[in-house]
Amino acid sequence: MAITHRGPGWYWTTYWGDGHTASCAQGAPGAAAGQLKALWSAFAQARPAGARVLDLATGGGQAAAWLLAAHPGLLVTGADFADLPAERPEAPGVTFVSGAPLEKLPFADNAFDGLISQFGFEYGERTASVREAARILAPGGHGLFLSHHDQSAITQDYEARGRPFIAALVDRDPLRPARRVFDLHRRGASATALSEAEARMRSAVAKAQDAMANAPPHAEVRRHVAYLQALAAEPARFEPSDALSRLDTLEAMILSWRLRYEAHRRAMMDEAGVQALAARMAREGLVVQPPTPYADGVGALLGWRIDFAKPA
Repeated sequence: MAITHRGPGWYWTTYWGDGHTASCAQGAPGAAAGQLKALWSAFAQARPAGARVLDLATGGGQAAAWLLAAHPGLLVTGADFADLPAERPEAPGVTFVSGAPLEKLPFADNAFDGLISQFGFEYGERTASVREAARILAPGGHGLFLSHHDQSAITQDYEARGRPFIAALVDRDPLRPARRVFDLHRRGASATALSEAEARMRSAVAKAQDAMANAPPHAEVRRHVAYLQALAAEPARFEPSDALSRLDTLEAMILSWRLRYEAHRRAMMDEAGVQALAARMAREGLVVQPPTPYADGVGALLGWRIDFAKPA
């Protein structure tokens, strides 16, 4: 078995550790970054100097960095479930806290004067996450969450990339027969056993290729399938241990992507979902403005905007 034990949230640790900074906004239109920066800059500038602001599910720290750049007088913290560095060059001055699940945050009651989250808060278990957010927000504090909408440009991009990825590399599972082939080569199996295993690998890889025919997947999927095609075409050209090692790496990459894709599908909200979240927040004593669809400057839907406060 190639996948060994990993800590909780390892797939997010891998993702952010690879240098992604856009806080799950990769599918947003190109102009959206400026709009998101303006959103968080306005939130920051509305806070007094010395205010303590927490970016929940901070990921790459993009939103936290924008807060501090807009208002250097803030005390900004970014918290995430993933295992991330305490300091990052792309977010100077921000304090980062790793291993901080939304459902059990490592902060005292009333620890922050402001809470934000850019495409992150909705990934937690809603009841416990809302309770924790209400607990750590100080009386008189304000919050703003930007959360995934089930019809947003970001969700559409996730689906456009995710469906062929799942179809080709998960449902068809071409790695299993590929690993079998190179395990047989490594053990010096008979020509008959090798021939049968290689035929199964070629069939599985061909099915993976066919799964991408009607939907243009992102380049990463094509690259993975192309590598498998090369293995299937001439397996004898590849050193077995090296091929098995690369297949292990590819399997971990596929699993990581699948877990993030499934997490996004659970996190995205339709109208009923966001209203249910707002109702939970209200039950915890927060004053919540009606959630509204948030679009960029040319009308592309980005997510749900949720503004709230804790009574003084």
